[in-house]
Amino acid sequence: GLRAHLLYGRALVNSKYFHEAELIADEVEKGTRPIPNQERDEDTALAAAEALLLKSEALFGLDHSLRSSQALSSAKQALRAGVHNRELLGRASLIDLKLKSRECNRLPSRGPLDEGQIRDQLNRRGLCLLETLLFFRKTMETGDIRSTVSAISEIEGSFREYVELCARPLEHRIMRQYEPKPNPSGDALELDKPSIEKRRQSQAELIDILRQECQVNQKNAFDLMQDWRKVFPPAMSEPLSELANRLEKLQRRAF
Repeated sequence: GLRAHLLYGRALVNSKYFHEAELIADEVEKGTRPIPNQERDEDTALAAAEALLLKSEALFGLDHSLRSSQALSSAKQALRAGVHNRELLGRASLIDLKLKSRECNRLPSRGPLDEGQIRDQLNRRGLCLLETLLFFRKTMETGDIRSTVSAISEIEGSFREYVELCARPLEHRIMRQYEPKPNPSGDALELDKPSIEKRRQSQAELIDILRQECQVNQKNAFDLMQDWRKVFPPAMSEPLSELANRLEKLQRRAF
């Protein structure tokens, strides 16, 4: 039946068979389309919403973010129409979070960047990651434990990449170690040593600024979670504590 197809589709997503999962989602979606002048029963409406979620998850796995977002929007519309299910609400919030994380992780853009662009784009990435915490809160508020656990891992991974980029920008090649250009004869420009040292010092100062700004964004994340812990019941504050502890460990290792 439809339920068996959906369970199989989820297993395919978990095994990273995203094309096959999308086909299953399409098949279930077709089987749940409303018949004219006939109202769907609750189970069929639930299956229709879950099929859209499955499709969104499969498309996300295929790196089709726009189509994944469109399927998710349709799924959320179905959920708002009366399909109240904690697991589905949690999965929908988790996909929202993953889409936002992917958007953040695309910064800084590829290609040559000057120092101002590197600083601006890394800081934008940090601010973007702060926004993912809002999606984490929504996921947590659904009460779906599995989605909340996955959300913690997702945010931890995104912050890990961000902290690594800030702490070691040269190693991650978002900026290059400054080297003097040779003159036409192929020899280094010996007479330009003061200029070379000045450029290298400027680059070292930029790296220090990147680290400081990263630490500020990390602190803002901690402060936000601390504020939430004051208003949430103990059961809901546990995931916040777990995420805060993981982010704190990342920062200690990096800096």
